[in-house]
Amino acid sequence: MPIQKLGYNNPSSPGNIGIPNDQGEFTYYPDYSSALIAAKNGDTIVQFANIVEYNDVTLILKNGVNINLNGFTYEAKSTVGYFYASSAVTCRIFNGTIKSTVGVGVRVNNASATVTLNCIVNANIQVDTGTIIGGIVTGTATLTTGTRSE
Repeated sequence: MPIQKLGYNNPSSPGNIGIPNDQGEFTYYPDYSSALIAAKNGDTIVQFANIVEYNDVTLILKNGVNINLNGFTYEAKSTVGYFYASSAVTCRIFNGTIKSTVGVGVRVNNASATVTLNCIVNANIQVDTGTIIGGIVTGTATLTTGTRSE
């Protein structure tokens, strides 16, 4: 499937992350942490530019909230910088690249969590408990009691 980039309806907005409402109008956020706090079940967070994170950040995934990388790359250059399923979530990250120069890009640590990756992960993934499905992973997959399926 070719990469599809959604339009950035408000280029003067102060955020590279957005959540569309039912009419397709976006509310913009300065970072993933802010967008994930605002997102609710059924929302899709959309990225509108390549993002490089230099600060330590753990991006807590929410149940029913998907992430559309929109053909862009999210890169963590910090000591800690990854998408994290720490509760019973089912979500999908798709259409782009997750990159980490320091280690883990996606981590799952809940037996009832399932994260589907329809994206490239140029980083390690870590599954303590729970499940990661899919993804083109170029790093190491560390599985404690969790599972990963293609």
